[in-house]
Order: sequence, then structure tokens, then C-alpha cells
Amino acid sequence: MLIREKGYHLSRKIEILATDVDPKIIMLASQGIYRQLDGRKEAGVSAELDQNGELIARYRTKHFKPVRGDLLAVKEEVKKMVRFRVDDLLQSGVSGEFDMVSCHNVLMHFSEADKINAADILQGKVKIQGFLVTNDAIFKVLDNLSQLPIEQNTFGYTAFERTA
Repeated sequence: MLIREKGYHLSRKIEILATDVDPKIIMLASQGIYRQLDGRKEAGVSAELDQNGELIARYRTKHFKPVRGDLLAVKEEVKKMVRFRVDDLLQSGVSGEFDMVSCHNVLMHFSEADKINAADILQGKVKIQGFLVTNDAIFKVLDNLSQLPIEQNTFGYTAFERTA
């Protein structure tokens, strides 16, 4: 949605690969149906940025359509950008490198040893001069990443650039 919000999809082809180890989660995510969010906290939006609820309202209107009751469906133009796939990060079969890897609330499910292993795998999936966007602090200690000089954004992410 942020890609469409910023217009990046207009000048290049955008493909998003969404993975999870749990087939049920992938099935649910691929349906693109969510409960309507009433507040900033549930959406992870800071009060400073969305003081009047305008950001959430704009996203709701622009990227979702009502289904029934309090359910919203992601609009087709957003859904068609995403491929869903079952994949185990630690046994990853995803090949290639990506311009950007986004990892949110993933490593908290791993042991300390697996966190380091998974962080190394994810960093290796990012192209040189590509970006890793995460809320997991473990990436701050990896050699090939440098934290970008930006404050955490609306959703609590920190961005890193792969330098080597």
C-alpha cells in the first residue's frame, strides 16, 4: 500500500513475495480480508503522525473495500502485486536477491541462536545498496548493514542499507 501511496508502481514493475512457515497464515493473508481498524494503536501508526485519524481513514478508503460487517478486503490492484508462498526462513528455498526485504515481528519467535542465523539469511537476500526494513534490533549488529540516518517511521520500522 505504501508503494502505491508513493507512486513507485507507476515507474517500475513491483513484485512482492510474502512468505510464512504456516500454510494457514498464507491462506488467510492471500485472501486479503481484515477487520476494520478503529484506532492508530492497532494499525501501528504513531499519534504524532495521525493526530486526527486521517492517515488510517485515507488508507481504508484508498486500498480497501467493505465486505460485510466490520470486514474489509484489500483492493485487487494491491493484491495482484503480491505472491504468497509457504517458506521456512531457516530452511529458505527463496533464491535470488531483492531490492528490499521487510521483516516485521518475525525474529521474536526464534531462539537467540536462530535469530542470528535468520538475520544473516535475510541480510544475504538483500542486494548490495538494497534495503532491509525491520523492527528487530538484532540487525544493528551485522557487519554488512548500515542503519540509515532516518528516525523510525510511522510503523516502528528501522531501515538499513546493505553495504557489502
